[in-house]
Amino acid sequence: MHLASKSRMHDDALLRTVLLPKTHPVAEAMSSAGTDFNRRQKLDELAGIPPHMIIWRAAVTAAAACEQGNATDKEVIAQHIAAITSPDLLTNRVYCCRATSAFQPNTVKVTLSVSGELQVTLDALIRILVASGGELKLGAPPRSTHERELAKILIELGQRQPEM
Repeated sequence: MHLASKSRMHDDALLRTVLLPKTHPVAEAMSSAGTDFNRRQKLDELAGIPPHMIIWRAAVTAAAACEQGNATDKEVIAQHIAAITSPDLLTNRVYCCRATSAFQPNTVKVTLSVSGELQVTLDALIRILVASGGELKLGAPPRSTHERELAKILIELGQRQPEM
């Protein structure tokens, strides 16, 4: 039990999680990039490039095209897209970028983790995702229904807020 608790604390410190509808443009772009990666990997077109780098590129490109979000965040994303001309430039910068089916029907759980030098870009991406209908998950994942309900109450009371 102690190890599971520590694992949740580490996840909280290292990973950012956003829930999106399956029809969200970023969720669809990430899913499509993953499918395309698998197809290209079978053809030996992507020697040594991890999938999360391709999926990250798809996510930020789709976020830049979202109508929601402020101009500053879109500018940060646009500068990042212009600076990354090859997936190799993301090596040791993007640690985790994945979209998986969430427990709730028709919902995708997007999990992200980047190095310190991409933190500003990640924050801008998350603000765009939240503005376009995503739900930022805060803190360690709850262990029970009661913890989940308590977290909702604390957010509603303003006692627990995002660090952005």
